[in-house]
Amino acid sequence: MTTIDENVGNDFRIGDTLSKVFSVYFRNFIPFNLLVLIIAAPILVLVLFTDVLSYGNSIDGVGTALGIIALLAVILTFVFYFVSAAAITHGVFQDLTGKPVSFSGSFSHGLTVAVPTILAGIVVAVLSFLGMMVFFIPGVIIFMILMVTIPVVVIENPGVFASLGRSAELTKGNRWALFGILLIFMVIVIVVSLVGSLIAGILAAMGMEIVGLIVSLAFQIFYTAIGPVLYAVTYNNLRAAKEGISTDQIVSVFE
Repeated sequence: MTTIDENVGNDFRIGDTLSKVFSVYFRNFIPFNLLVLIIAAPILVLVLFTDVLSYGNSIDGVGTALGIIALLAVILTFVFYFVSAAAITHGVFQDLTGKPVSFSGSFSHGLTVAVPTILAGIVVAVLSFLGMMVFFIPGVIIFMILMVTIPVVVIENPGVFASLGRSAELTKGNRWALFGILLIFMVIVIVVSLVGSLIAGILAAMGMEIVGLIVSLAFQIFYTAIGPVLYAVTYNNLRAAKEGISTDQIVSVFE
């Protein structure tokens, strides 16, 4: 199905980008969240195992084991986040071209580009973290420059470090707009997070800890799923505005 991209040849716009992010996310609420849930399942099992192991257990060596498991969980969180981000990015572009999102197709593509996506994601995370350690603003600037690195890997796959340069090229000239998008997006996420924490806290206070944990998990899945949608739509709109190409041309690499 051929689509007309209204952003082709036009300026990159904050309102249009955010509107498209939420439209794409809610149109694909079930497949995107299922992708996150299934890909992150090993982490959930690990966390559950940790809870069972630590519950009322004072055996020597358990503390060390829990520390190792916690470290493993952190590593796996990074790994599975970037794999799910790659899968969701593929799904976003299926949606933007008017095609139904294929759960198996997106999952398969996410696994195909898993290694470069994970490596590129780790580089972006480390550089942004180092920038924030020096001073907060440099970290934000670095993140804005490298904001569309993951979509570049998934769509163009030029290599890890070439993807960083490509992201810098695409974001150049639009970084104030990107800052505005990130600011608005973070405010929305923080508000939703506070609501989720409040609901989970109320449920726990009422003695429904399990239900509270499920609610908390649902909100965590939301944060994990919608981020990649933001970066993919931003990448699409930047290419349409800067290079004058349509979404159909962008996704031709999948054919």
